[in-house]
Amino acid sequence: MKHFFKILVFALALTGCQKEYEKVVEPDKSQAISAEDNIAELIKKVALKDGSFDNIIDRCSAISIEYPYSILINDEFYQINSLDDIEILYIDYFHYRDDIEIQYPITITYSDYSESVLDNSDDLEEIQEQYNTNLIDDDIECIDFNYPVEITLYNTAYQKADYIVAENDFMMYNTFRDLSDQIIEVEYPIELTLYDGNQVTITDNVELENQINEYKDSCEENDEVDFEDEDYPVSDLLTSGIWKVSHYSDTTDETHQLSLFTIEFKSDFSVQVTDNSVTIDGTWEFDLYDNLKILEIEVDNYETPLVWLNDGWEILSANNEEILMQAESDTDGFIKKLNLQKTK
Repeated sequence: MKHFFKILVFALALTGCQKEYEKVVEPDKSQAISAEDNIAELIKKVALKDGSFDNIIDRCSAISIEYPYSILINDEFYQINSLDDIEILYIDYFHYRDDIEIQYPITITYSDYSESVLDNSDDLEEIQEQYNTNLIDDDIECIDFNYPVEITLYNTAYQKADYIVAENDFMMYNTFRDLSDQIIEVEYPIELTLYDGNQVTITDNVELENQINEYKDSCEENDEVDFEDEDYPVSDLLTSGIWKVSHYSDTTDETHQLSLFTIEFKSDFSVQVTDNSVTIDGTWEFDLYDNLKILEIEVDNYETPLVWLNDGWEILSANNEEILMQAESDTDGFIKKLNLQKTK
């Protein structure tokens, strides 16, 4: 099958002087893709540009703002040069989210990679109204292609074969954007990355279509445009540094017994509690219950004082420097308090 296009082009060259050509027989669908195949549309949706990562600034998942640009918060300018800057903004200035002022003009990119220049907030509001009202969100975010992907294209109108290597979503989308008079053959195997980080090896079109359909709705795409207090990115905050206990009390203040420990929350939901000589492992989990932010900590140590950390802690407030929490005490009439302070 890999030699299909080479053989086809050679055969056409031999009959190039004839007025009529023999009918082209399309390759087996496990190897080639045409405009009529459902897999073509699914591939485009996987390769669409996700614009939700900067929603705290532009409030629209259908677009993203091209770097660099500036915003104004409380009369202070902030330069946005990368995704890291947006993530820092999200954690440090979430409570000022409604005060963000974009400095125009800006260049925006749509999900299909087309671009436009916006000169003022009215231009942005028109786009927000168009896409947010109709809830247009075609991109599939729960699965990604691992590049490069080798592709052979055959133009049935001009009897011309081309070979390309897609290095990113932009190239992949443009390859599948318009398949009129085109037959495409993907060189398998290829790999996909799922939303949970797992890798999947794909060997043909049928398997690729099945995998995309299975996972396309399997994750939370975080396309919010109206942010509430409970949307504060606690998980990102927890994993952004190393913490120490700045206060712990139950029936009495016992901060001194925990003050020498540092706590590191890892993105795989493991936690390490360390003092000068020993590291204790454990797990953590963050959930919302009736708008209550609950941090579950389970350290693999059931002796005083580390056993005091093991509980479901209600987060009262959080910022990039300190997290204030409470939980029910085993002693009636008392509330346990646990405050964490970021060390680095």
